[in-house]
Amino acid sequence: MVEVNSVNLIITSIIKDVPVRTFPYRLWIPFNYTVSSYWVIYPAALTGITLASTFHVFHDAFITGLFLTLCVQLKILRTRITNKQIFKVKSIHKFLEHYNLLKQCAQLLNETIVYVIFMQYATSCFVVGLSVCRLVNMNYGDPAYLFTIGYYICLLLQTFYYCWFGNEVTVESSNIRDSIYGSEWYSLDKTRLRDIVMIMQRVSTPIQFSCTQLFVLSLDSFKQ
Repeated sequence: MVEVNSVNLIITSIIKDVPVRTFPYRLWIPFNYTVSSYWVIYPAALTGITLASTFHVFHDAFITGLFLTLCVQLKILRTRITNKQIFKVKSIHKFLEHYNLLKQCAQLLNETIVYVIFMQYATSCFVVGLSVCRLVNMNYGDPAYLFTIGYYICLLLQTFYYCWFGNEVTVESSNIRDSIYGSEWYSLDKTRLRDIVMIMQRVSTPIQFSCTQLFVLSLDSFKQ
């Protein structure tokens, strides 16, 4: 969506800016450019838009990819519970080590991206408000009208991605507890039952990604 909006901006700029020899955004040029130098500066400006949008997509894909990795690992743990592999003595300890490692990774990831998510939310709220105000004062025939709508949708989708994948991690970690409760734990001996109780206590708190303790990345936070 970001790349589509970037292409839309480039096409809009070619239609609107090239005939009057202006640029798609404000530039500081340390010299008085002529018509010949304009055709050197203008492609450089478009290249900047392309690189910025590409980096934007890579950044979002990288973070959501880490969320997906956690989801897959949690599903692997849940599959082991379903296949009764966890009821073996050695498997219980391996399960705890695996889950503790995932929780440490989630905590490290949360500490790394907490300020990124905060700035994303703050910037998105501010820019969304400006975009709505701009749309109200624009004509439907303005080429920038479609770009503004696309940019508005991109901001909402970017915020939605973080909330969606953060919510998926929370749901998958909660499913582990439910899977253990729904398994045949009642057929185990007392020693293994104590281990199962210890696991239940460990997984009772689901993995959550919070943003500076203001809100949790979830679908409920996105709705609010």
